[in-house]
This record gives sequence, structure tokens and C-alpha cells, in this order.
Amino acid sequence: MNKNSKLFLTYIRWKTWALNNLLLPLADQIAAISPDKAGQIQSGISVKNTGKPSLLVVRLDAIGDYILFRNFLPVLRQHPKYQTHSITLCGNILWKDIAETFDREHVDHFIWVDKKKLVRKPLYRLRMMRKLAAYSFDTIIQPAYQRDYFTDAVVRAPKSEERIACIGGTGNAGGRHKRMADALFTKLLPSADGNMFEFMRNREFFSQLLPGAYLPAGTSITPNQKGLAGLPEKYIILFPGASAAFKQWPAANFAEVAKKLHAAGEQLVIAGSPADSVLAADIIRLSGLSTIINLCGKTGLTDLVSLIAGAQLLLCGDTGAYHIGAATGIKVLCINNATYYKIFMPYPPEMGMDIGFIYPPEVDALSEDERVKRFGGGPVLDIKSISVEKVMLRVNESLKELEKFKQAGQ
Repeated sequence: MNKNSKLFLTYIRWKTWALNNLLLPLADQIAAISPDKAGQIQSGISVKNTGKPSLLVVRLDAIGDYILFRNFLPVLRQHPKYQTHSITLCGNILWKDIAETFDREHVDHFIWVDKKKLVRKPLYRLRMMRKLAAYSFDTIIQPAYQRDYFTDAVVRAPKSEERIACIGGTGNAGGRHKRMADALFTKLLPSADGNMFEFMRNREFFSQLLPGAYLPAGTSITPNQKGLAGLPEKYIILFPGASAAFKQWPAANFAEVAKKLHAAGEQLVIAGSPADSVLAADIIRLSGLSTIINLCGKTGLTDLVSLIAGAQLLLCGDTGAYHIGAATGIKVLCINNATYYKIFMPYPPEMGMDIGFIYPPEVDALSEDERVKRFGGGPVLDIKSISVEKVMLRVNESLKELEKFKQAGQ
């Protein structure tokens, strides 16, 4: 692509962004005066006062964020403040399978939103906001620390006298948009300054929302079964996908790891979304290993949880899979370039989760405080600087630890 083509694409993206900034608020205004009551009735959630108080929880972030949040739903359900409420969860459709499979007993109703379309497609936003505008709730909470106006505006659509969020950071919204987002709420709970692991942010929020509640110390998720039918008893999962291209460890490197593990007698499974299928094919081709079981794009989220729970070890990139692995209790190694350090990694020791991170050499040389200062705001390091040898050293250490643990339990 030549320079002129790049400039033209940049111009088109800017014009699209500017147009959306005009059209998305307009969609919200139209929805407010023209709610879709027919769509609301079809959902089975009544807008009328039935005598039972109602609570809406809004959580529209990614799969990993939900894994770090979901263990607070039982606390919310059981707390005296909300135990008589009908609880509705407005969530990102990306993690619908996980929520409806594992959390249905804590939630009475679900409303599913395609977040990408919500913030990029004005017509979709209009339909969604009209549907939400037909609802009525006594209280709405938005627990996420990093907020932005175009997502937060979801809480304004339903009728409610109380809307609660935390003061939050400015990572996703600064200046005027942050002030606009804050103005949507009737109460903003205090937030500690500085970087904090996302699970601990959730604890901070719920400790203030639910005084005296016994809050979980870590994440957990229990599938109906560990492993999937047809898989060997012992296997290691390679999960090569990442949430962004700059977090992607090369397929050639995963292939080298695969060859070394195969030579050591390990059975390998590659997992991931349909978008990771090309990566999986490259790993198999470059490794020359026809024995690798390729399940990329072949499991839903519920089966993925079972698959991960049955593994000896999960070796993955920076994606929601490592949060799932940690929650199932298996050993996890995440190849990570330390972007947004102390927000999504590392897991705090007090959580007691068996998850390790493999960083570029530049990170290893720094103290914890220096890591937060340099990488807490998101500067990007080259993930390719993490060598195959370094990864294999950590993998072998983990496998030895697992063997010792197994022998100690016999």
C-alpha cells in the first residue's frame, strides 16, 4: 500500500469517527422519545411495577473482563440490599454462552448487546437504545473502572431513579467525554488512584456497594466436565491468538515450542476462535506435526472452559483464555508484552492463582514500581523479543512442578 492510499484510508477512518460522534448521540435522543415497547415485551422483562424491586447490571467489556467480574454476581444476589430484587444483566454478546451456562442461577434476565456495533453502527445503536428505553429499573449499576461515554450511555436509556458507577479512570474517556459519562450517574463510588488489577477493582467497587459482604478472594469457574470427549487424558493447550496484533507471538515460535514438547512426549491441542484458524494451520505446517489436535474455531465458550479445565498446562498469548485458565485452577503461562501492567497482569499473590507471565527481557530487568511507571499506561514492547528458549525454560519448570505435585499427592 503506497503513501497516498494510507493517507486516504486514514482520512476515511477519521470521517467515519467524526460522523459517528454526531450520529450516536442522535440515536440516543431518538430512542429516548420513541422506546420500542414491543421489543421489550418480547424479552419477557416487564417495564411495569410488579411489586418486586429491580436491578440492572451493565457490563459490556470483553471475555476476560467478565471472567474477572462474574464471581461477584452470587454476592450481589445474596446480599440483603438486593436479595429481593429481580436482577437483569446487560452484557456483551461475546460471553453470552459463559454467562447463561454458569451464572443463570444468579441472574433473572439477560439483555445481550453487540458492543462493537453499539459504538460503530448508528442504526444498530438506535434499535438497541429504543429497546432499552422501554425498560424500567429501580437501580442500575455499571461496575467497570475504565468507562467511556458511548458505552456508559446505555445506563441512561432505561428509566431509573438510581444509577451507580465508580469514579473510574480516564483510560477509555478523557476530558469532555469523561465529564459527560460521569453526569449519567446519580452516584459515583470512590476509586483508589493508580493501577490496580482488574479483579481487585471489582472488589473495591462491591466492597462499597455492598457493605459487610463477604467478597471472593479470587476467580473460579467449574465446568460440568474436565476435558472433551475423544481427547487424551493428558494434554497441553497452545492458544496462539491474542487480543491485538502487537500482542501476537509469532506462529513460527509456537511451532518451535510444539516440536520440543512433542519430542518430550507431550500431546498438544491448539485452541482458539475461528479467527485464529490461520495461526493454527501455520503452527501445524511449520512444526510438521500431524499429531497436533486442532480445535481452533471448533468449540463454543462452554466447551472451551471444559477443554481448558482438563489440560495440564495452557500456554497462551494475551487473550481472555488465560483468565479462563486461571479460574479453572490449571497451570497457565501467558506470553505477554506487559501492556497495561498491573491492570490485567500479573495476578496479585493474594489471589493464589497459578498463572505465570513471560515478558520481554526489558521488563525482567525492572522492579515492580518501574514496570508500572513504564508500562502501566500501555507503551508497546516488541513481543518477538521473547525467545523460544525463554518460553521453553518456563514450560519445563512448570511441568516439573506439576509432576512433583502429582507425586506428592499419591
